[in-house]
Amino acid sequence: MDQKEKLLKEINEDRKRLLDIQVKITSLDKKMPFWKIFLLPLASSLGIFLLTGLINLSESQRLGIFLIAFIISIVCLTLISRSRMKKEKDYLVSQRMEVQSIIFEKSKRLRDLT
Repeated sequence: MDQKEKLLKEINEDRKRLLDIQVKITSLDKKMPFWKIFLLPLASSLGIFLLTGLINLSESQRLGIFLIAFIISIVCLTLISRSRMKKEKDYLVSQRMEVQSIIFEKSKRLRDLT
């Protein structure tokens, strides 16, 4: 009886780990904060805008460069963030599969003890 209780306790702990991993996976898509999406590209574009002030360009050219830099930085940041989230999600999914296999094996041993 002692061995069964120990296995049940281990299975419950593994299920908690599995739940934590699942929560991390579902919350992964909601992680993109506003400052990272908008303010970082805006700050970098403003820096480029100020640097173009040192070059002899018209205001419309400087504004065009600012807009292009802003759009490019948002696109690049989005692509980088998506790839990082995909890698993290793949890692969490593999962890989830490992924990599921551990739970399966322990359940199998528990059934054999019965």
